[in-house]
Amino acid sequence: MDEAAEITGRDDFIIAKALYYAIKYIDSLPPPERELSDQNDMQMILNERFPGLEATFTGIDMNRP
Repeated sequence: MDEAAEITGRDDFIIAKALYYAIKYIDSLPPPERELSDQNDMQMILNERFPGLEATFTGIDMNRP
């Protein structure tokens, strides 16, 4: 698959951040409503395609009031 050209100059950062927030959102749902296969796939994409960014987002979350 060919990589698409950057649109914003921050495409990877925005995609990784969206995955991070989606994973957190699924965690916030009641257990019967959690789409765990989607969450697992999102986590794998985040870890493999954007290594290190999850730690960045977690650090940002920890420093929020």
